[in-house]
Amino acid sequence: MRFLLALLVVSVVACSSKNLPPVAPEDVQVFMPGVPTPFEYTEVWRSNDSFASKLTDEIIEKAKKEAGKRGADAVLFEEISGNTASGARTREGNVELVGGVVSFSYRVIAVLITKPKY
Repeated sequence: MRFLLALLVVSVVACSSKNLPPVAPEDVQVFMPGVPTPFEYTEVWRSNDSFASKLTDEIIEKAKKEAGKRGADAVLFEEISGNTASGARTREGNVELVGGVVSFSYRVIAVLITKPKY
């Protein structure tokens, strides 16, 4: 688990591209995979690497903290792919359980909200 958090931090630091004022972590909104965003946004950074894990509170809070440091006011977790224990692959949240464990790979995207979509 610590390795995954370290990978997340390294990816975030490597992808930072804009000098924006920091945002408090508690003010950073989180959008899980498959949840449409109700706003238009500008991407602040995108992790180059994916990480495979459950999206635990610890990972989410770490992503909010790192995104806030870079001036992002929202974090999008993008599901890249998933695997079942049987080796079957899935994309975009379409999971077929074949008597096994499911694991997913995610990418972290930090964004600056520009305006509501609606």
